[in-house]
Amino acid sequence: MTEAHFDELLVRLGTGKWNYIFFIAMSICGFIMPFHYLEGIFATPIVPHECTEYTSPTENLTSYSLADLQALGMVHNVTNEEAKCSLEVSGDPAEEGSESQTFRCTDWDYHTNNTLTSEFDLVCDRAYLATTYQSFFLIGSLIGCILNGIFADRVGRLAVLWVATIIFVTFTIASTWITSFSAIVNVRLIIGMVEPPIIQTCFNLCMEVCEPRLRSVLGIILANPWAFGTMGLGGLAYLIRDWRWLQLAISLPTLLIIPVLYLCDESPRWLIVRGRHKQARRTLKRAARLNGASLPPDDQLNLIMTQIQKESKLTTATTARGFRQRLRQISDAVLVLFRTSTIRRIMLVLCLDFCVVSFVFLGMSLNGVSYSDNQYLYTALSGLVEVPAYTLVVPIVMRVGRRLPVACLYLLSGAFIMALAFIPPELPWLVMVLAQLGKFSISAAFQILYMYASELIPTDVRLQGFGCAALAAKVGEMGSPFVTQILAPLYPLAPTMLFGLTSVMAGLGTLLLPETLGADLPDTIADLEHGFSGRFIKGKSSREDKQGAGEEGESFTELQRT
Repeated sequence: MTEAHFDELLVRLGTGKWNYIFFIAMSICGFIMPFHYLEGIFATPIVPHECTEYTSPTENLTSYSLADLQALGMVHNVTNEEAKCSLEVSGDPAEEGSESQTFRCTDWDYHTNNTLTSEFDLVCDRAYLATTYQSFFLIGSLIGCILNGIFADRVGRLAVLWVATIIFVTFTIASTWITSFSAIVNVRLIIGMVEPPIIQTCFNLCMEVCEPRLRSVLGIILANPWAFGTMGLGGLAYLIRDWRWLQLAISLPTLLIIPVLYLCDESPRWLIVRGRHKQARRTLKRAARLNGASLPPDDQLNLIMTQIQKESKLTTATTARGFRQRLRQISDAVLVLFRTSTIRRIMLVLCLDFCVVSFVFLGMSLNGVSYSDNQYLYTALSGLVEVPAYTLVVPIVMRVGRRLPVACLYLLSGAFIMALAFIPPELPWLVMVLAQLGKFSISAAFQILYMYASELIPTDVRLQGFGCAALAAKVGEMGSPFVTQILAPLYPLAPTMLFGLTSVMAGLGTLLLPETLGADLPDTIADLEHGFSGRFIKGKSSREDKQGAGEEGESFTELQRT
């Protein structure tokens, strides 16, 4: 009922200048964030290099070049490629009669000298550090997801957004001048921590001020700035090859968020629930003025806000107090997701799907060096294919359903990606086409999966369900950099086969889920058990199907808010 009362106010306010301020803020955030999410592609690439100096393992630590060791007759028939990291020599020239020893490389000559890889020698036994640049951002993002849910509800959406934005702007710009690699990756951790508060909170604000009939459309539209940002990163990285100047170029646009946030209001829905009716009334009147709409008289508006707050308190009255009680409540809430066979099957498959879709989506972006000699073009095209993936598939699933399109997209993605392993290098255009088709398919699956999951998980455990799914997605994301930067140099085909096989596995798993098109959305786990019939949840009547079109959009945006 709380939702219904407030949605009536939003319908009365309509959509106008006040709403557009929030939409513009979200578009700016969505456009800028891929710059930092994918920056590691160009900041820490695998750079061709040769060793210029080898150091003796003995105490004298004498250094030699490969030419010196060859002149001394200590090594024979060794190329620079074979001796990039270490060199097996027949003895130490500085110590007469010494046995064969391994000389480690301590200095390198890089083909490209303007990356983090070359500046901090992230090669050989330090190569794993290049992975930390991307993985620390993702670890921070996982932490930020947890903290955002706590603070956004306690102190307000706009307050969290302001704090996160100030931290984001400060640290992204400051990282341009940091000269210590350990400090840089720690800053990346902080930047990752404030990414969810910015994206999720800004999205929540957009949804909470949008009238119900436009929410599903808005959810699709607001996904596209991310695709445009990915394209923009490819272009910027092509024009700016030095990582520090690139970092500055992608950080300065974050300043654009500040003036737009200054024009934004706190969510009136949150203000009402928190009992701050005076501020909520002021915000709603500003919205009415900017949108050219009218509100109920003050006394009637006060009654509506009081009723919304009262109903909200009733729904939260059972919330546990104290750390131990809250921890017990959370653990019980998670365990209930696996209590019955039906909900257990749904949650296990959804966790698999979310883990795989994040793993492959990020992995295909990071592994562009394996699919194209032009990483800049590859990144730009990766963003370009996301636009139709986010927009064209939604009308399809409204007619065909959710289960089969998601399963087919996973299987197609797996087929396209695994086919890359069998394409000869003499056909680079075909490799590029198949890689982009794989990226298109997994991006489309990502978009539908949000809608599908919101309809599968019962209302009373939806928050817990999406919490588990979000955790699985973050685990998949964190695995991608290790596969593309550590495993790929050792086994070049391994990332491609992993991305392809996991996609196929997720596609087959999705076939175990029920269809939800035209179905009664379950409110409880008992409803789910009662309505489950093999592959399909029992559907509505044809009259209810027509009335449910708006409800499907509502459930889709409910998940995105979560």
